[in-house]
Amino acid sequence: MLPRATVFGLFVGWALTITTSRGLSTVSGGLGGDYPAFYAAGRIVLSGATDHLYDFATQRAFGAEFPNGGFLPFVYPPFVAALYAPLATFGYRTSFALFNLLSFFSLFASVRLLWPISPTIRRNSWLVLAGLFFFYPVLRGILGGQNTALSLLVVCGTWRLFYAERGVAAGLVLSVLSCKPQYLLPVVGAVFMARRFDAVLGVVCGMGVFYAAGAWISGWGWPIDWLGTARAFAVVDAQSNMANSVSLGQIPHLLGFPNGWIPMSLALSIWVAWVAWKGRRGDFVVVLGISQVAALLIAPHAMYYDLGIAAPAILLLADRGRPRAAAWLWLGSASQFFAQTLVLSPVILVLAILLLLLRRELHE
Repeated sequence: MLPRATVFGLFVGWALTITTSRGLSTVSGGLGGDYPAFYAAGRIVLSGATDHLYDFATQRAFGAEFPNGGFLPFVYPPFVAALYAPLATFGYRTSFALFNLLSFFSLFASVRLLWPISPTIRRNSWLVLAGLFFFYPVLRGILGGQNTALSLLVVCGTWRLFYAERGVAAGLVLSVLSCKPQYLLPVVGAVFMARRFDAVLGVVCGMGVFYAAGAWISGWGWPIDWLGTARAFAVVDAQSNMANSVSLGQIPHLLGFPNGWIPMSLALSIWVAWVAWKGRRGDFVVVLGISQVAALLIAPHAMYYDLGIAAPAILLLADRGRPRAAAWLWLGSASQFFAQTLVLSPVILVLAILLLLLRRELHE
């Protein structure tokens, strides 16, 4: 009964927050956290001004009346903005509430997708669901207007399709992460090194579709504008948001070597590729988990709430007979609460431990 009660309590608390908020504010600040960036991008698409999607003045104009001063940069591909366009047809508060409901549904669907794979879910489905809802990065991502739950749904769908030996379909689903290529590329590299070429084909086809969708929205040269905006934002964000980043690159940056992330990320990428190459076919799910966890550390820009995509890897430890380790890692993610005091995110250590534990699960 306790897991059911906690999930129900979360919904009650969320509903009270939405319904009792005054205008676009709550007792903890602006309603929706980072959601104004996505909402404004959806409005730009609806207006037809997609040629100026990455113009900060345009983004500011379309989000001027929303929380957080009306301006949070939108640095995702054009097709992501198009996905938010239907939500932008509603008022801001209604749109955010609908987006939250979509995120909650994504968590339910993620658990359901992993049902055939995970004995832990089959034994304790409500406990896993409650743990997922209260997984600190996931909960903060949802309430902060981020698409963490949707990314997790993509990851779980990929795992399920690989389990069903449907490699091309798994690759197609995995390609959805092209909206966050820093998390996609290390995983695709591991899939390639594991000789799952059917999945690589699916990823390539999916990325082609998303490129064409972006071209239809913002023109064929959209990757140049998008990458330029994303690179400029990442430089500024790395300086102002260091405590929330789980990228290994934050360590040399803190020590005064801003380019130190390059050799660190390269070394970790080579290690993941080697692990994938040496892994047996029966170990592929572990290799997949390793690559997804490593992607968070490798990426030059990775926020703690994206740790949600590592939830299946933590669950995998419980499935392999390490429930206490999984529980401690789940609890350790909440250490992000103290990140502002520590300057550097302690979740980096949580990811490193998870990576080492997953490596031990590979057959020698």
